[in-house]
Amino acid sequence: TSVDESNHRDQSRAGTQSRTLSSSSQVVDGGGQETSPLEIEGGTGASQPADSDILVAEPLMDKCLLPRRTVVIGFVVGFALSKRKDDAPTPSPPDGGGENATYPAYDFNPTNSEVLTTVPEPICFSLLPIMTNVSQVCTDPIVDLLKGGPMDQLIADGLLSASDPAAKIDIALINGGAFRSDIFAGDLTAGFVRKMVIPFTNNRVAYLSVTPAEIYETLNGALFDTGFVISGEQQAQFFPESPTVKLTWPFESTYPYAAGLRYDVDLNAQEGQKATNVRIHPFSSYGERDSDEMEDGWILLDPTDDTTVIRALSSDYLAGGGDGYFQTVLEDRIEILDELGITQLFMYYCSLQSELLGPRDIGEMSTRKFVPLEGYENDQ
Repeated sequence: TSVDESNHRDQSRAGTQSRTLSSSSQVVDGGGQETSPLEIEGGTGASQPADSDILVAEPLMDKCLLPRRTVVIGFVVGFALSKRKDDAPTPSPPDGGGENATYPAYDFNPTNSEVLTTVPEPICFSLLPIMTNVSQVCTDPIVDLLKGGPMDQLIADGLLSASDPAAKIDIALINGGAFRSDIFAGDLTAGFVRKMVIPFTNNRVAYLSVTPAEIYETLNGALFDTGFVISGEQQAQFFPESPTVKLTWPFESTYPYAAGLRYDVDLNAQEGQKATNVRIHPFSSYGERDSDEMEDGWILLDPTDDTTVIRALSSDYLAGGGDGYFQTVLEDRIEILDELGITQLFMYYCSLQSELLGPRDIGEMSTRKFVPLEGYENDQ
């Protein structure tokens, strides 16, 4: 199924009557399932947190257990496609945002009780396609989550759609571990987004100038097996303000979700080759290419292209090399927007929607083909 690319820049989906991917299962009350691996508070009709209840979560690798340097060293040694940063190209640095920016998102700071929009149907959260079962709404990943979490995809799409037009962003790339909850049907408040959906409110928006080669490296870096899995107890210790998620595989919380990109993933492939066939949407600044590089209008990226510049939006944590992302991107090609957070930008996107809808078709997911890890059922 081809993707309607106007969705990436459409500021409203008002009036859309199509059922979304996330609504194929019956809604489960967010407050009551003791057997769910995701500890949820709130949901439809639940009281929203007061301003004083919202604490700030910080990225794991900044705090504990397995230092980021250890992860980076292991990643560089095992990652066949990595190359030295001093060999990287030096395209012009990012030019979006800044202290004098007038884009409305920079000043968007709703109170926790403020209703951002209404959600006609629940939108499911997940991490890995098929293999992860953390949703209270889509309880059968093999049926409902073949390409991953519709909510994760919605957030990636929303970040791209709501990005500052002056920054000329082509793609948005985020990890599933930045999220913690389904979005339930009903009124969606700012407090629920801050506390339950994207609780890591210290994560700032980052603009990057990257090459196709670096995009391939980033996707494969996110899928690198570090051998480290943070337990629920460790999550509760380091992120007491955030719901815990049952994790089984090292690349589960790092799994990439993108807007403006699509790709195939085979978790059984060798390191550096798990993400392949990466394509960019035709409305990007990447421009027209030969017809043999096109698939449903999407343009194939060359994994050896280390000169073409693509504008990307991500979090400052990922832009700094967290979770295997953007390991070879030089600092002078990264701009951190101190005045704009990832959570804040998504809330701004939600406020522009008369109704918040997840992807309406499986073809709108960034993961196109997914091959799960062999024998994964025995590890659950």
